[in-house]
Amino acid sequence: MNETQELSEREIEILKLVATGLSNKEIAYQLRISPNTVKVHLKNIFAKINVVSRTEAAMYAVKQGWVEAGFQPLKEENLEEELSQTPYHNPLRLSPLFIGLLGVVGLAFVGLIIFLSLNLADQNAPTVIEVVVTPTAEPARWELVTQMPVARKSMAYAAVDNKIYIIGGETPNGITDRVDIYDTVTRQWSEGARKPTPVSEACGAYVGGKIIVAGGITPAGEVTNVVEAYDVALDRWEPWVNLPISVTGAACFVYEGNYYLGGGWNGEKVYSEIFSSPPSHEVWENSGKLTISRAYFGVSELSERIYFVGGWNGTGGLDDISSLSLITDKQSGLEFGSMNESRYRLTSLGVLDKLYILGGLNDLEPLTNSLEINPKDRMVRSIDNPEGKAWHDHGAVSLGEYLYGFGGMLGDRLASEVYRLRVLYTVVLPVLRQ
Repeated sequence: MNETQELSEREIEILKLVATGLSNKEIAYQLRISPNTVKVHLKNIFAKINVVSRTEAAMYAVKQGWVEAGFQPLKEENLEEELSQTPYHNPLRLSPLFIGLLGVVGLAFVGLIIFLSLNLADQNAPTVIEVVVTPTAEPARWELVTQMPVARKSMAYAAVDNKIYIIGGETPNGITDRVDIYDTVTRQWSEGARKPTPVSEACGAYVGGKIIVAGGITPAGEVTNVVEAYDVALDRWEPWVNLPISVTGAACFVYEGNYYLGGGWNGEKVYSEIFSSPPSHEVWENSGKLTISRAYFGVSELSERIYFVGGWNGTGGLDDISSLSLITDKQSGLEFGSMNESRYRLTSLGVLDKLYILGGLNDLEPLTNSLEINPKDRMVRSIDNPEGKAWHDHGAVSLGEYLYGFGGMLGDRLASEVYRLRVLYTVVLPVLRQ
């Protein structure tokens, strides 16, 4: 058996990302795993291919043909000059002139690096791609990308590679079994195999080559415990072990290769339990509790913690954010803070070191904004929703440099639009090493 055959598919995937210059944290973000898991994989990879540094590992990947040497030009984007602040915190503001000067200096510096790399280096020196990922200075405004084939809300969804899978949900004609797939690279739509059990308000997450869709409400108006798995490669559905409870409005996430589902309600009781299922899909296990019972809330993984955002407790909306480490405090969560306003039927996403809280309903007034929160310093930035309207029961995923938001109720109408918001910039430069 040669060296390449000894590497698993996951190890090869990680090695490719190492060769592009990503850090452990950036690899973890791309693959939806923890930085510690990346570290363990790298230790095994180094031992298998007999290298001791990331540079040697990168050159090995180039030699195998897994990564092409070269670079992509820097793309310029217009940044939003000013966004309002929430009462959460008052971060320092930089003047538009100063931001512009910083941008010019930064681009000049990048241009100098490219010039020196291309003109002063030895032509025979091996080229290793260096990738730098940074947050945007200010989030761009939402940009309309496309329209879904059918307007809908309360759907399950997941991002796999460069594609967004939109499953079930409620359309103008009722609850559907449709599976619509949007390729963010080709910008083309396709239709997947229809879900055997049509549902709305179900929860979907991708793990082990499958999108697991759990619970929800059927066209008959019944809350279900049915779980079904969509095989992305084979375009087919298969049964998964049913949940121990019937639940709708729950939130789900993947952590260390396991599918987790928490909260939700059955039409009478709001739950706090968290259940998990391993890839073998043979059993559901009790994996702790939320700080309080909640449904229709957001969930995100960020810096090896799971954040639970807002939601509804059976009588009204919630304004809190709590977090849970499945490593150290599996049976209890920690209160993180308050959003200063209740939000439910929202989505939340973690990107690098930021938590994005998108849309949601409020008991008192329409919410026309979303939030960007830095958990480290508790600084909060407000981002206008698409069209400046209230937005809820939508879907949202993170892919590459963008957040994608789609469907839901936008103002008083059922939306079919797919929007994106740029939250990262990626600069790819050649670094010549002897």
